[in-house]
Amino acid sequence: MKVEKKETINDNGTCTMEKKITTTEEDGWINARKTFGRRTEPRQRYFKGKSVSYHYQTNDPKVTKPALFIISIVLIVLTGILIGLALLFHSMTLLFFGIVFIFFAVVFIISNVRSIRRIEKKIREGEQR
Repeated sequence: MKVEKKETINDNGTCTMEKKITTTEEDGWINARKTFGRRTEPRQRYFKGKSVSYHYQTNDPKVTKPALFIISIVLIVLTGILIGLALLFHSMTLLFFGIVFIFFAVVFIISNVRSIRRIEKKIREGEQR
C-alpha cells in the first residue's frame, strides 16, 4: 500500500490536504477503512486487489463558497420537486419528507455559511497583521 500525502498552507492562511492511496494485489488483504475512509465504510470489510483512492480536503473559502452555493441550489430544487409532487399527487408522505428536507437544507446552509464566515474572519485578521 502506497500513501502519498501532500499538505499545503495556502498564501491566505488556509490549508489544503491531498491524499492518494494506491494498493496492489501484493499488499494482501487490506481493511477498506484505511483506503476509502472511516465514514464510507460502516463495518469492517477487507479487500484484496488494485485500487486507487483520492481524498481532498480544504477550508479555503474560494473553494468552499462555490461548492456550498451549488449544493444549496441542488437542495432547494429537490425540495421544490418533492413539494410539487406532494401537491400533485395529494400525498401527505411526500409533503412530510419535503418539509423535513427543507429543514435539513436550511440547517445545512446556515451552519456552513457560519463556518465559512469564521474562516474568512481569520483570514482578514491575518492579512491586517
